[in-house]
Amino acid sequence: MNNTQSESVGALFTALCQFQGEVVHIYKDSQAFGFKYADLGSVLDVVKPLLLKNGLCVSQMTTSCERTGKPALRTVLGHSSGEWISGTMAFNEPEATKKNSSIQNLGSVITYMRRYAICAILGITQTDDEDVRSKEPVPEKPIVPVPEKIKPGTLVELEGYIAAFGTSPDKIKLWLTHNKVSKLDDIPETFAQDRLKVYREVTEKMHQETQQQQGNCNEQRDG
Repeated sequence: MNNTQSESVGALFTALCQFQGEVVHIYKDSQAFGFKYADLGSVLDVVKPLLLKNGLCVSQMTTSCERTGKPALRTVLGHSSGEWISGTMAFNEPEATKKNSSIQNLGSVITYMRRYAICAILGITQTDDEDVRSKEPVPEKPIVPVPEKIKPGTLVELEGYIAAFGTSPDKIKLWLTHNKVSKLDDIPETFAQDRLKVYREVTEKMHQETQQQQGNCNEQRDG
């Protein structure tokens, strides 16, 4: 292993090829000193979803150049397999100006270099083409499973309990509203089973109490 890449990089480059086949050029949406550019936030907005999709990540940190001793920015492209490649860009430490301190100017330099380094290590470019905006990748929305509709047998059992217990229409309507449906046929199976569990527990309790009362009556008669 050397200081610019892991011992193997096969899986990383396979993922990087997939990433580069999906990513679009980044639109230059900011302007300063008479020229357009894409700021760091715009770059990250485009690349982050596709990096995640392909098991890639980018990490950046400040360091120093081994050869010159100057401050430098190191950018590491990693893969979920543990493989990685990196590159280092040295820069001159800025001095203070009338508007900003040396630290503020240093922050600007680092931010400037970060977006160039990210684009370089990922092999992407910036463009003035407005059409790029419509092609920007949109993060996939998580798939929300649709609840299973109440089964016919469950519906019959539920209706039977409702009739047996004499549940009032107002209580039924309140329960349906709570579950955001208008009729029993639209109740999800899981919600119906939860309600049936209550009915069954009450029925079992009533059955036990009836048996206990019958037992007490038998004892009194025999006595």
